[in-house]
Amino acid sequence: MAALAAGLIISPAAATASADPGNAHASGSDGPPPVLPSIVRKRIDRGEKALERAGDYVDRAMNDKAIVSLRSARGNMYAAWRNALDVVENAPPPPPGDGLAASRRVRFVAKAHGSTVFLGPEETAVAVLGFQHEVATSAFDLLDGAKGALRDAVSTTMFSSLTRRDSAIVYIHNRPVPPAPPPDDLSARASSDIVAHASDEDPAPTFATLMPDVVTDLDDELGQIRGLVRGGALTPGEKRIMGMAKSQILESKDTLNTWWPPLPAGDD
Repeated sequence: MAALAAGLIISPAAATASADPGNAHASGSDGPPPVLPSIVRKRIDRGEKALERAGDYVDRAMNDKAIVSLRSARGNMYAAWRNALDVVENAPPPPPGDGLAASRRVRFVAKAHGSTVFLGPEETAVAVLGFQHEVATSAFDLLDGAKGALRDAVSTTMFSSLTRRDSAIVYIHNRPVPPAPPPDDLSARASSDIVAHASDEDPAPTFATLMPDVVTDLDDELGQIRGLVRGGALTPGEKRIMGMAKSQILESKDTLNTWWPPLPAGDD
């Protein structure tokens, strides 16, 4: 998931760290992978740069500037999700009766016109969860040795990312589940022109297929927390903060596994 946010050019499931970003190509072609819509991609890009500046300022003992950069990272994280909601809420519905073929149409049309291919609304939303993961892990990394106002800013950033992700998970869970394509759609797919161009592609990803892999991000966070605590450099106060974060992440993991159980082997 962090790889998603870092590259901003991702495969359908790269938002959740389980897919290989290098294997996705536009609509069965050898073209470049699809990218996030600009309304989300630009905010993630700005947020990542703010996180990099924050770390650099901490290394240079410029804590006041680090605090400002962390505030910027949070603001861009909030905006990225707000903009992702706009993408999800305003995605055009598939034409009636078009079923599975319609879920890929944007990519084929984009390829036919030689323009950029963009990820769908589900992938876009899950991409922001990837950026929230990046914000959280960056905050974990900065907690060691943080004092006073800087520690407060790091803690605020940490729990903002975890809490915003929890809210995003609830939102995604409450989204209507798209109906399965009717049998005639499946038979039409076998003889359609679309299949001629995309016979080697997997079905378009949905929240049901993307969300189980978000757990890998949470496992990464838990591993980072355990390692930092075992390292012995954290103060008792910093350990308490990490303990609170660990508890929240474990609750989030339980929720994810309840709402989106792990996919059977070979289905991801």
